[in-house]
Amino acid sequence: MSEEEKKEEIHMEGRADNYCWIRWFLVLPVSIIFTYCLYLIVTIVTVILGGLWWEIAGVMMLFHFIVVLIVCPLLSNVIGV
Repeated sequence: MSEEEKKEEIHMEGRADNYCWIRWFLVLPVSIIFTYCLYLIVTIVTVILGGLWWEIAGVMMLFHFIVVLIVCPLLSNVIGV
């Protein structure tokens, strides 16, 4: 492997590290904010309809973990991060 190839490989590794930081500081907070906005909307609708909002809370927290574990990686792949 020539010196040029070694430099390019090191450069690409550094770029991958930058993408990892972008993923955690951009994609993750956006998905969490989206999830909590959805949680707030569902809570308000449930209260208006006369339901018990705390029954929904457990389901929404489970949904939040699904978003973080599934939607975050998919979203980061879509935007190329």
